[in-house]
Amino acid sequence: MIVVLHGKRFRIRWTPRRALASQQNFALAASSLLAPCALVAFTLTCWNMAAGLRWTSGFIVSRGVFSHWQSWLVASSLLFLISRVLGQSVDESDLEY
Repeated sequence: MIVVLHGKRFRIRWTPRRALASQQNFALAASSLLAPCALVAFTLTCWNMAAGLRWTSGFIVSRGVFSHWQSWLVASSLLFLISRVLGQSVDESDLEY
């Protein structure tokens, strides 16, 4: 945020630059870890659908909320969406490696 008073510019930083970089590093790491989790959840969706069509012997979860393929599809979609949002929120030019 930049504040202009009487022709002079002052820069106000809400968070320290180092804290912002660590938050961006965390967001990037979380995004990188959530994408494979979304793939696993989608794989479980396909497995549950195949078990419902009797193409496989059975599914690992037989009772409860996660015994339905729709639950796994929603979970994989949410994980993928969160992964994309976190990945796009990172400004890679500000990262310190």
